[in-house]
Amino acid sequence: MVSQDAVQQIFDSLKGQAADIIGNDGQLTDLVGQLQNVMHHAIKALGTCANDLQTMGNMVSDYTNGSYREIPLETITAIVVAILYVVSPLDLIPDATPVVGYVDDAAVVSFVLSQVHKDIDHYREWKQRQ
Repeated sequence: MVSQDAVQQIFDSLKGQAADIIGNDGQLTDLVGQLQNVMHHAIKALGTCANDLQTMGNMVSDYTNGSYREIPLETITAIVVAILYVVSPLDLIPDATPVVGYVDDAAVVSFVLSQVHKDIDHYREWKQRQ
């Protein structure tokens, strides 16, 4: 199990990088592409957070293309932090480690979800109306 303190440190360490990427549509698009690649290979290993992570990627895509901007900056930053961690090859627990390799990724995604779940719900409602 990954401690809450470790997850908070990860989150804090990636916030600056996330803020820089948010200002660059090309980097955001590349990041979502990297997420799709990880999801293709690790959807089962990511377990219950995989659907939420996919929604996060879709939110970033819709934010980037301008079709969904009803999202607080803090929320998009937190989501980009989660995606950055998931696509990063440098993890607390290397993804290639059998059985537990994605436990830390899921912990970071769950941490972010606990902060932004209302905005994700609003996005899902908006997406259904499209």
